Amino acid sequence: MVGDADQKTERIAKIRQISLEEAEAERKETDRFRRAYHNFYSETKWGDSRAYDLIINSSRLGIQGTAEIIKQFAQAYMEE
Repeated sequence: MVGDADQKTERIAKIRQISLEEAEAERKETDRFRRAYHNFYSETKWGDSRAYDLIINSSRLGIQGTAEIIKQFAQAYMEE
């Protein structure tokens, strides 16, 4: 899932009830951890679209819309 960095930061700040500065630092640290984890355990590099079956921009669909698309995808995937 991808999304606008500012929207991600705002969502983190709202959920965790922290400042935007704290939320941005948390988001960046989490992204660094995810990238390192992925690159260590995967044969592909972080961000290489060939490694993904589905990419959704949550900034365009919102959390509920994104969840619905993922649900539909998972159902279709399980039917194969």
